[in-house]
Amino acid sequence: MNYYERVQQAVDYIEERLEDEFELAEVARAAYMSMSNLYRLFFSLVGFPVKESVRLRSMSEAAELIREEGVSVTDIALRFGFSDSAAFTTGHALAVDGGATAI
Repeated sequence: MNYYERVQQAVDYIEERLEDEFELAEVARAAYMSMSNLYRLFFSLVGFPVKESVRLRSMSEAAELIREEGVSVTDIALRFGFSDSAAFTTGHALAVDGGATAI
């Protein structure tokens, strides 16, 4: 298995668990890599650090659920592990435009 396939396994693992809490060590295990290799290879192939990629994908998925299914922001916040809708809203603003709308 080459590095591209391993990083794809990591991406697949993350995608399947966007609404769940998981440790990055689990992602590394699923991709048959050490944590240091996961960080290094993921960043070099995806262009974002692993944690940032998870955060951005979670925010994107949450926004799609709000837009497509009309799920409330509070329900989405709790579903994706945020403490409340304010934490989700702030996180979403940071993900979208670096925080300009969070103020």
